[in-house]
Amino acid sequence: MIILAKGIPINSGIAIGTVKIWERDDVLTSIQECKTNNINNEINIINNALNSLKNKINILLRNLNIKEIADILNAHLQIAQSIVEEAINEITDNNDCATSAIKHVTMKYIHELQESGSELIGMRIDDIIDVSSQLISLILNKQLLYDLYITEDKKIILITNYIMPSEVILLRNVLEGLVTEHGGATSHSAILTRSLNVPYIIVPVNTIKAIAKLITNKILIIDGFKGLLILPEEKDSSSLTRIINSIDTLNAQFYDERMNPAMTIDGKHVNILANVGNIEDARLVLEYGGEGIGLLRLEFMYMNRKSPPNEEELFNTLMRMSKVINGNEIIVRALDAGGDKPIPYLNITKENNPFLGLRGIRLLLREHQEILINEIKAVLKASAFGKFGFMIPMVSSVNEIIETKKIMREIIEEFDRNNIKYGKILFGIMVEVPSIALIIDKVVNHIDFISLGTNDLTQYIMAADRSNEKVQYLYDELNPSVLRLIYNTVNVAKQHGVRVDVCGEIAGNEIALPILLSFNVDALSMNPVSIPKIKYIIRRLRISDIKSHIIKLLENFNDENDIKNFLITMLIKAIPQFNDLMIIYGNYEHPQQP
Repeated sequence: MIILAKGIPINSGIAIGTVKIWERDDVLTSIQECKTNNINNEINIINNALNSLKNKINILLRNLNIKEIADILNAHLQIAQSIVEEAINEITDNNDCATSAIKHVTMKYIHELQESGSELIGMRIDDIIDVSSQLISLILNKQLLYDLYITEDKKIILITNYIMPSEVILLRNVLEGLVTEHGGATSHSAILTRSLNVPYIIVPVNTIKAIAKLITNKILIIDGFKGLLILPEEKDSSSLTRIINSIDTLNAQFYDERMNPAMTIDGKHVNILANVGNIEDARLVLEYGGEGIGLLRLEFMYMNRKSPPNEEELFNTLMRMSKVINGNEIIVRALDAGGDKPIPYLNITKENNPFLGLRGIRLLLREHQEILINEIKAVLKASAFGKFGFMIPMVSSVNEIIETKKIMREIIEEFDRNNIKYGKILFGIMVEVPSIALIIDKVVNHIDFISLGTNDLTQYIMAADRSNEKVQYLYDELNPSVLRLIYNTVNVAKQHGVRVDVCGEIAGNEIALPILLSFNVDALSMNPVSIPKIKYIIRRLRISDIKSHIIKLLENFNDENDIKNFLITMLIKAIPQFNDLMIIYGNYEHPQQP
């Protein structure tokens, strides 16, 4: 095996397949300025393109039932409508032709986003470029990436400069693995690869140009655990068949055993929960073997409307959720708006650093207590009929917890006075700001549980914007700094009898499993599709064999990769079939620098 490139792992797993390279042109920059003398014709052209795009998206929405895909496609419908409406004004006011008008509007949107300082600028710009490129391609009848490869009779390893979210969706049935030069762990394309279980790595710029002749139409391997692009040699051909069979066998076993309990060999049980963002998500929880909902995001109830949902709407939705998962536990997160999640009718003031600004519980306590009150009332009422918890996001001080609990007590007193039926709920916080993790000993007396939001926690510890590809190499949830803070937080919480959940991406990361279980966390909450794999691995781990080694490594590591390498070794030991996947963990030849 020869390493062709070392990149950043975005979605773990192993992919083996025939390489297809797509060195794309930038559709937007290729558009020349042009004017028209026939305004009505250009308006018809742009409306026809919009209708064609809407039809394509609506067909996909009818045929797909994956929450992340549906969310992105619905966003694309809104973006397309907005672009076309403004582009028609450009055509009418300035006599621009359709393609030129789309380009002008798109560049305006991009500039506004860049000026806003939003945390997820990259994700939104990707979506805007995606939609505008599709509109322009429809107008010019340009060949799309989708058109090239949708007829492939075998799955492919796609290597391209960058990929747009719509392309991941459209190529979902032929995409075995993905390699790009641009992107990030929180891009919509990355989120989609995780939903579709497609291994994905990002390699350094100019890698594709350097290795193109060597790899075109060859069989390549993507190692989504270590971020490697590997070229097998002729001597490896027999092992490739074995590797492919092992991967297929493991995937089948993951699913077949999904209903078995998540208990380690030495008797440690872990609750396996799901992160859910709507009713459709909730329907997947039990299907994939989940035991409840560890993170119910309420944002979907606030989108695409002119005012927030009232108490009754919130209550009815919670009851529907509870019914869908057969009354299992649901942990509801208070609205996490602000920053990267603006909701127009909340009138959130523009901020230079929105992800360090008024968001989460800060926003609710300072400017929108009525929303927090309605959410607490709905959860309390629902708890009379099911098992519910309530947690607040973006907590950075004890006072925010005390203030929220005061509001909750006042609501309970009101319910008692008016004989309103309610039940007992667990109250907890998201630990995603380092300041609250560092004083967790002062927090534990006020709460029933914590939920570690490792996505933001990692970002703040490493001072690395997780949407910025230039510092993507720093954003690593398995960095010793991150793991030490998690360990100390969990340790203190457990000493005080406080339940510890993990709901960040790390919860569904198989490499991280041994360390999270060694830390003695109580529950892991993840994307529903990751549940079968995680439960399978848990049942093959013996924590007593691992814990002391991990604690020593945390204290005395020589290299930041020492811990990760040890965890991979433990993964092999836990699952004998992984011995067949020697390309993942074995010795490679010295990397060839592109």
